[in-house]
Amino acid sequence: MPTAAPPPDQPAVIATVTVSATRLAPAVADKVFSVIQIDRVLLSDEPRLDQALEQAPGLSLFRRSSSLSANPTVEGVSMRAIAPTGAGRALVTLDGVPQGDPFGGWVIWSNLPSEAIGGAQVVRGAGAGPYGAGALTGTVALTERSPPPGAFEGDAAAGGLGYGRAAGVGDVALGSGDLFVSASGEHSDGWKAVKAGRGAADRPLELDDRQTTARYTSPALGGELAARVSAFSQDQATGVASGFARTEGTSESLSWARQPTTHDLGADLQVWARQTSFSQLSLSEAAGHATATPADLQYATPADGWGLNGAVRRATKSWSWELGLDGRTAEGATHELYSYTAGSFQNRRIAGGKDLIAGAYAEGSLTEGAWLLTGGVRVDYWRDWDGKLLQTAILTGERVSTPQHYAAKGGTVPTARAGLRRDLGDGFYARTNAYAGFRPPSLNELYRPYRVGNLSIAANADLRPERLYGGEIGLGRDFARGGVDADLFVNRLVDPIINVTLTPTTQQRRNVPAINAIGFEVQAHERLLGDRLILRAALSAADARVSGGSIDPQLTGKRPAQAPICTATAGADWRALDRLTLSADLRYESNRFDDDLNTNPLNAATTVDARATWRLNRHADLYLDAQNAFNAEVATAVGTDKVVSFGAPRIITVGITLRR
Repeated sequence: MPTAAPPPDQPAVIATVTVSATRLAPAVADKVFSVIQIDRVLLSDEPRLDQALEQAPGLSLFRRSSSLSANPTVEGVSMRAIAPTGAGRALVTLDGVPQGDPFGGWVIWSNLPSEAIGGAQVVRGAGAGPYGAGALTGTVALTERSPPPGAFEGDAAAGGLGYGRAAGVGDVALGSGDLFVSASGEHSDGWKAVKAGRGAADRPLELDDRQTTARYTSPALGGELAARVSAFSQDQATGVASGFARTEGTSESLSWARQPTTHDLGADLQVWARQTSFSQLSLSEAAGHATATPADLQYATPADGWGLNGAVRRATKSWSWELGLDGRTAEGATHELYSYTAGSFQNRRIAGGKDLIAGAYAEGSLTEGAWLLTGGVRVDYWRDWDGKLLQTAILTGERVSTPQHYAAKGGTVPTARAGLRRDLGDGFYARTNAYAGFRPPSLNELYRPYRVGNLSIAANADLRPERLYGGEIGLGRDFARGGVDADLFVNRLVDPIINVTLTPTTQQRRNVPAINAIGFEVQAHERLLGDRLILRAALSAADARVSGGSIDPQLTGKRPAQAPICTATAGADWRALDRLTLSADLRYESNRFDDDLNTNPLNAATTVDARATWRLNRHADLYLDAQNAFNAEVATAVGTDKVVSFGAPRIITVGITLRR
């Protein structure tokens, strides 16, 4: 879908895609698939990047809450509501670098402040070709901003629930290149997620996070070379007594790219590394939430990831091809204390391992008149090894259970995608495509047992990779002042990893035979009144059902946990006066279930975010922002005691944006 236009006091731009100079530009083949561009203007309307991306309907974190309160372990992204999961079934990249945690696959969104992001390309459907393993239900390809030297933008806001945030980005010329820097910090006193059934043990979901990034870009070898480093940390109260979750990490990357010309090959090459650590204290609540007892102290989860990718591309007016390879490896282990009795933890656990994913692909496209044909194949090798689960008594060092050293396993998985697009004239087009993708289980899913309140979830070292097969057919139109795109898709997710209920207080991660989904998507936008009014709307409807087979027949016909059937979004930006812009975004999600057996329903919810911006001058704006403006109750989870937790209430903030 074309990007929305910039505010009316700026020149209109149609279908603009922000491209990092150190990555190859998006391929022409993307026109065949369901692609949504979220530009800088739309990103700036939301205080958090994950919330801004939800303008693409069907895209969400595992639970119906934002990263303002969500535990890091459930911040993975999924699309099309086929089967959300904490590890995420969509691949998130920043200028080509995967953003998933090496141990768990989740994304720490506070490490990606929206002020530093230039745009996002959301590709829905399994991604073979350049996207690689993990792009099971889609890809979110983020690009970092590249402002001109001397530019600066800062934002500061404060408001309800003790909320405060400050962020800034800037760029300065340095030698033959330029240095880009971003930094952000945030605090929220939070809210108590429990309403009915609240007790003395319930606490607000407090949050503190901070992030900083530096990137140096310079011409080199006929292209652009960029060296980037970043660091982040995030502290959260989990809403129960003294419970906490802390995550921190650093990342480094070195990227080079040269765009193709009529006569020369284009190419890019990238190496990257990521180091993270996660810790948290989980508690079990007594009846009535009167007291809470420590259940598990995950005091350290060090994880390291490394990767590389490279590609060459040849492009002419009528055809193009691309060859590439990528690989990434990770190792990590959780260190925990558990079995709390008589005022102290009795046992210690170490669980973790190593994994590797490496692949190569070839993709090409041909334009012949009104026709665009594309196709690509990919082969990936995956391997898990050095997996272990060691449990000992703290006082004596004796084994609590037999040490588990799991056998290495791996394999080769071929995937592919192909599509056809036909321009029908007057801006109309039709497209169809088919695809296959896969996602290997994370180290967290394979080896780490864990608890959520009074619910225990067992790991499963025998998990197999998930595979998705699907296709879609679409129709759309691009016109001078807007566009519309609609498609119908059918997907089959084979061997999906879900938490299967064994007893009311225990679950185990398992591969179930399949999840089948059929869905419809449509999105549109239009600029009216001489660009003074911008309207946008989108709808995603997906009916996903589990096929449990003879392994888990009780799940057959059930909807996957946290998968709504319908999601709708709508928004408007109205330049009411020369200095005043009014914006509003509405999001509706139908009911969903919090468990695999569909016994814990979560009601439908509609939220409205609104903002009024007053331009003081070309260097400064004042704004009033209301998140969940009508204070809707958004149910996010159901505990084993059937007590419901809720997302953020209304949060009103005032802020100022400065720019140069």
